[in-house]
Amino acid sequence: MLREWGLILLIVLLEGKDFPLYNQCDPKWKDDKLGTSVNTICQVGALVSAAAIGLSGTGINHNPSTLNNWLKANKGYVNKDDFVWASINPLGVVF
Repeated sequence: MLREWGLILLIVLLEGKDFPLYNQCDPKWKDDKLGTSVNTICQVGALVSAAAIGLSGTGINHNPSTLNNWLKANKGYVNKDDFVWASINPLGVVF
């Protein structure tokens, strides 16, 4: 989780843009299941939440719930809920 927040901080410092702050345990999405697992965004969704922050700050508006749903529909998870970084390349962000 530290790595993800470090990435977000680096983006903020380099870009000087406004980034939303999404809490992975926000009642709006805390119970959403990641991928095909029983794990929720609140339990293990720090990376999805951080990715949603980064994407939203660059103009690709996703919150943790909408990004999670997009990932489910676009092969964004393997092994039930492991995030696939390259899956968000079609959104305009390449890792």
